[in-house]
Amino acid sequence: MRKFMSVSTFKLHKTALVTLVLQCFIPFSCVGIPLIIIFTVILNNYVEYQELATDTMILISTHSMVSTIVMIASNSHFMEKVREILRFFKTSTPKINSIVERTIQI
Repeated sequence: MRKFMSVSTFKLHKTALVTLVLQCFIPFSCVGIPLIIIFTVILNNYVEYQELATDTMILISTHSMVSTIVMIASNSHFMEKVREILRFFKTSTPKINSIVERTIQI
């Protein structure tokens, strides 16, 4: 496949494949695995693992947040905008001098 592509196209292709694999893995890990645990606990009547099955709902609820983070992290344009926003907040905070002046005269 590399023979038919330029270096920049191959780099973009590789980035797209990594992004695709991550975006396919997220639903499986955030939804599929917890559902397998829940159904296993219910069908086999594992009472001692009910808390684990209940706690996996937290993992299911993180699906959209994790998908969004991966989408932002894998897209260079989004990542650059996030860096700009973080730089803005970092530089806009007022700086406090280490020298304290006396305000009350004794």
